[in-house]
Amino acid sequence: MKAHGKTFAGCFILIAAMALGPSLATAASYEALDGLTRLEVAYDFRLDHPEKAALFLKLIHMTYKDESITGLAEPPRFVVVFNGAAVRLIAEDQPGVSQEDQAHLRDIASRITLMASDGIRMEGCLVAARLFKVDPDLFLREIEKVENAWISLAGYQAQKFSAMPVF
Repeated sequence: MKAHGKTFAGCFILIAAMALGPSLATAASYEALDGLTRLEVAYDFRLDHPEKAALFLKLIHMTYKDESITGLAEPPRFVVVFNGAAVRLIAEDQPGVSQEDQAHLRDIASRITLMASDGIRMEGCLVAARLFKVDPDLFLREIEKVENAWISLAGYQAQKFSAMPVF
């Protein structure tokens, strides 16, 4: 439990640093990228709090567009797989949601559109949709429906995508 808190806090520090200006986000040299021609990442997105989810989607998008990654020989391949209760965030109709959360859901929908137009693939789990009573016909148009997110994520890992949990 404490490890997740530290990871979460570290992500917020990173987001704050990136928000201070693009020079902070792009000035770093990453030894971890040495020898790579492309970065491939599969995000297991289970975060279901609208405000936090909007922030993390922005971070994923900023990461995808970071010069350290776009400067590699081949364009990055990112996929965001919405899993668990996070499928509630990708449906167009959200009855009973507060005005504040509605605003964050609009931000999420806008961000998903931008991410998709930049080449980030997005998938939504149909098993989770059934469990959390979300009509998959209401998934945003950019979301590809997959029966089981765990199978999809396992497939990406088998293809050597880096696995990144977001919850």
